[in-house]
Amino acid sequence: MNAEPVSTGALCRLFAKVLDLDSVRPDTDFYLAGGHSLAALELAVAIEAESGLRVGVVDILECSTPEALAARLRVPARVAAADAPIESAGAVEGRLGHEARWLWLERQRTGLFSDAYSVSCLLDGHGEVDADRFASAVAVAVRRHPALCSTIFEFNGEPRAKVVEPQGFFEVLRGPEHDVEQLAAVAFDPAVGPLLRIRLLLGTEANWQVLIVADHLVCDGRSLEILARDIVDAYGAGTQVHADAPARGAVAAAARVPESARQAALDYWLDRLTPPPPTLPLPVDGPRDEPVGAASALVTRDVPPRPCGAGPGRPPVVVRARTPGSADVRGTAVDRRARTGAEGVVGCLVTTVPVRVQVPAADRPHALMAAVSAAAAEAVDHCDVSFDEIVAAANPPRPPGRTPLFDVWVAVFGPVDAPSADLGGIALHGSSLPVRSAVFELSFQFVRHATGMRLALVHDATRYDRGTVERIADRAVAALVAMADDVEPHGAGGAPALTPALFSGFRMEA
Repeated sequence: MNAEPVSTGALCRLFAKVLDLDSVRPDTDFYLAGGHSLAALELAVAIEAESGLRVGVVDILECSTPEALAARLRVPARVAAADAPIESAGAVEGRLGHEARWLWLERQRTGLFSDAYSVSCLLDGHGEVDADRFASAVAVAVRRHPALCSTIFEFNGEPRAKVVEPQGFFEVLRGPEHDVEQLAAVAFDPAVGPLLRIRLLLGTEANWQVLIVADHLVCDGRSLEILARDIVDAYGAGTQVHADAPARGAVAAAARVPESARQAALDYWLDRLTPPPPTLPLPVDGPRDEPVGAASALVTRDVPPRPCGAGPGRPPVVVRARTPGSADVRGTAVDRRARTGAEGVVGCLVTTVPVRVQVPAADRPHALMAAVSAAAAEAVDHCDVSFDEIVAAANPPRPPGRTPLFDVWVAVFGPVDAPSADLGGIALHGSSLPVRSAVFELSFQFVRHATGMRLALVHDATRYDRGTVERIADRAVAALVAMADDVEPHGAGGAPALTPALFSGFRMEA
């Protein structure tokens, strides 16, 4: 691929396309105009496809206007993208992506079968729903995605996927009340299937909901919204719905990238993780004597809305356990759809990355916010390798019973919206459900909903006193409030404004 100059005008056009605006000016700030990290990744991929220049999310973070970005891309030393393009995420049937393989191996290692390895959402239904027509729409939507029609088996010690005829994944439950938590907590058996459960919860004609639960091996958080939209679209098609609708997507998303890009990502992580970070000192109640997840507990807190716009988009900040000037590592997940050309595909297309943040010497939320932003942007730019590959390359010390590199997981679960395509159809709107079983010692799950955000802090109940966890949750919420009060309108040195949209999407659904 030959690198071509990229003009300010061309960038204005690409900015407008990604931001879904009619036009933008050369001085339009990407983030102030509504952009976020996932949109920045989409923009970087679009610029690379048109110009042949390698563009990172960090470039857009630091040069957030078309004119500033054009100036950076005109630098003679700018590196062209690799000649071998990133291929589609469609994988040969039977293979699992690296992240799904890692999840499968972790499940075998721990021996746990719980909702820790599931993703789920509860959606409010809008419009008059016909149960039979809804069942037909669900059947069509599910068959479009082979990942949802697969089981996982072991062959020579490696997990493989097999597409089967989907059966028993849909049920209509009638009645005024349903125990949603209990329904969502039932674990899957990957070797048996189905690895998906959809329940139409009919209360009254005007009050109905849809519960979607899937095994993480075949579905990630973003997939829930894709599936919900496919169901709504199929329902709207009415008599045109056919059960033999063509399948799309792949059993797994083992995205293939140029070896040079993979090696560059590994080199980056080796540099970031050398020397290996010391074990994070966590306020545990006692020594570990059982596997993680053997006993889990949940503490929830509502994040209050703030006058300056804090709320669903504000970045979650975990209270620091180290002193200023040290480095903390947190784990999170990045959605790779835009990078692999897999928009609209259901599957496990996230990758886990360790985010290493240098704690600023200045004890101000704004400074920490900027450090988290930079570290997360770099992590997105170097997500071409899986977490198990990073661990294998870095080979960090791993105390018995602890996750390598990090013990604290941070994720944001966005709202799930599937609007109606026509007046006679239905719509689905709701939120992801937090995982209630512990895989890490502390899991900070921020669930965004229509009116704000809720923190669900899952912890290992054998290691943490509940009072300690409640204080951690209170401090996390207090940090968010303090951050909302402290945010400066513009960063130092002309950096982009640290708006809520800047962080929405860096920590994608797990």
